[in-house]
Amino acid sequence: MNKRIKKKKFNQLTEEERTVIKLFRECDGVSFSKYNESIESARQFTSILNQPKLSESENTIWFSSEKSKVSATAFLK
Repeated sequence: MNKRIKKKKFNQLTEEERTVIKLFRECDGVSFSKYNESIESARQFTSILNQPKLSESENTIWFSSEKSKVSATAFLK
C-alpha cells in the first residue's frame, strides 16, 4: 500500500517536477540558486538544507549550505 501512496504523490507532481526528480536520481550533485534576495529570504532559502554559511568576495555577499549531494546558494541584493 505504501508504494501506491508514493506513486500517487509522484503522479500529482508537474512534468517539470518529475523531470527534476529523475535528473536528481541520476546526477552526482545538484545546485539551486537564487539572486537579488534580502538577507532574511536568502537565509531562509539556504537553511532548507542545513545551517547557512555567510560568505563575501569583493562586492558579492551570499548564503550557502549543503547536504549530501545538494547545495543551495542565495546571493544578496
